[in-house]
Amino acid sequence: MIIIEQTLGNRGDPGWKDRLIGATLDFLDIDQWEAQKSRYRKTTANNVEIAISLERGSHVHDGDVLHRDGPASTAVIARATMRAMRISDRAT
Repeated sequence: MIIIEQTLGNRGDPGWKDRLIGATLDFLDIDQWEAQKSRYRKTTANNVEIAISLERGSHVHDGDVLHRDGPASTAVIARATMRAMRISDRAT
């Protein structure tokens, strides 16, 4: 299990775009509700278990670089998706 206590940057940042060229990317898919949490466990697309444990008030954004292994040329990137709210999800 990889424990994430802070994000390293965002793949959209100019410096990270260059650092990720040629790296094997693994994605941690999170929905809009998980993105707002600072603590949770999930498995990446490549079955790597990740524990998010950020400072209170911090959260993961789409494209955040969560983990990078330079020698292995791999990185774990957050991939946040917005979930459409169904009528049945609304509080009545």
